[in-house]
Amino acid sequence: TAGANMDISVAKRFTTAVGEGISLFARKLGMKLFANQGPVTIQAQNDGLALLARHGLDIVSTEDEIRITAKRKITLNAGGTCITLDPYHIELGTKGDFTIKASHFDMRGPAKLHPDVPWLPRELNDEPKPQSGYPLSL
Repeated sequence: TAGANMDISVAKRFTTAVGEGISLFARKLGMKLFANQGPVTIQAQNDGLALLARHGLDIVSTEDEIRITAKRKITLNAGGTCITLDPYHIELGTKGDFTIKASHFDMRGPAKLHPDVPWLPRELNDEPKPQSGYPLSL
């Protein structure tokens, strides 16, 4: 317990393994997680992952693309208007107007992209082991 500030500085690597759970809470000034070099990986290996915000939620790639992949289905919903994608159909639905704007519109035959769905371990171990490669860098 620290009454004012607590700082941790490590010159090489910082690894933590916990058997039950980790909670972080910031009451006033928010949270930041930075990796200057190397990827940031977040996994929920045997359960769901939820991102929730009272206000806006931004997903931005400043120099490349954004890929969203699901094995079974993706649904985007904004106030009841939705786009649903599954392996066999695309469904668009709205209670209002539907407008398509394009300088050129072309309809072609079927196409398919095989999704690259990452593998996750299914075993729950009693003894947690830090992953090699240090996927989370601060």
